[in-house]
Parts: sequence; structure tokens; C-alpha cells
Amino acid sequence: MESSHPTQSEAHAALDAAARAQRRLVSGLPLPAAFSAWVGGAIAVHVATVGVAVAHDTWPARIALVLGLVQLLAIGWWQALAFRRRHGVWIAGLVDSAVLGVDLLASTVYAAAVVSAWLAAARGLWLGVAAAAMAGGAGYALAGRRWYARYVADPERYGRGLAPAVNLAIAAVALVGLLVLVLAG
Repeated sequence: MESSHPTQSEAHAALDAAARAQRRLVSGLPLPAAFSAWVGGAIAVHVATVGVAVAHDTWPARIALVLGLVQLLAIGWWQALAFRRRHGVWIAGLVDSAVLGVDLLASTVYAAAVVSAWLAAARGLWLGVAAAAMAGGAGYALAGRRWYARYVADPERYGRGLAPAVNLAIAAVALVGLLVLVLAG
């Protein structure tokens, strides 16, 4: 009786062919033109609202914090859907690394921008808040583009996005934390 399972060499050849096909596919999938600008702008607004809300614990600042997070999530989702509509595929890691900042560089830029915006807001330096937010948004957008360029060059290595359940858990923890910040005090 013949085995329907491939031999080891046939399996390796099939996996190599799949990896080559993946590299060919992603090499022709540019980010939508305004993807980085939208994500960077959303991050800038979010950074400003976080910095002000942490420095000034008032209801208007808390409401701005919530709205800043909502607009970030909405724009991130919208841009991910725009990518899907344009190319007909999802890219593993795109939302995680180019929108949510799981990438180390994006996370570092975000943290530095939030701390800078918070310190500026605490001192009433509103141009400093704006500068920190804009620099954070620009740096975050560049980090996302950097990740995507790396992904296109090596999709196997950089395409390991988080599982959808992990993304949902992160979003749930963020929302609970946000509610605690808004309602505490």
C-alpha cells in the first residue's frame, strides 16, 4: 500500500516553494500611500491626549484621553482594512507592528513621546506637548514603515504577528486600564 504522505525531501521542496511564493507576493504589496501618515497622525493625537490627561487630572482631560484612544483604534482599523481592500490579503504582523507598536522601535518612540508630552503638559508648555506629539507620531510612522520594509525583505522572520486572541487581550487590558484612569480620582 502506498503512503499518501510526502517524503521529507518533497515536504522541504513544498515548503521552499511556498516561502518563495510568499516573498513574491509581498514584494508587490506596497502600503497604501497615506497609511503611515494616518497612523502617525493618530498616534500624535493620542500622545497629546495621554500627556495632558496624566499631567492634569480633570474630566475634560479624561474625556480627551478616551477620544484619543478611540480615534487611534478607529484609524488603525480603517488603515488595516484599506490594506486588505487594496490587496485582498492580510499581512501577519501589520496591525501589531505598524499600527499597535509591538515593534521595539515603535514602542520606544511612543514611550519617549508620551513622557515628553506629559512633562511639557505638567509645566504648561503647550507647544512642547504639540512638538512631542508630532515627533512621536512621525517616529512611530517611520518605525512602522521600517518594519514593513523588513517584512517585505523577509516575511518569514517579520511576519509572525500576534495571535488575534492576544491582540484582543491587549486591547481589553488597555481599555480596562483606560477606564481605571478615567474613573479613578
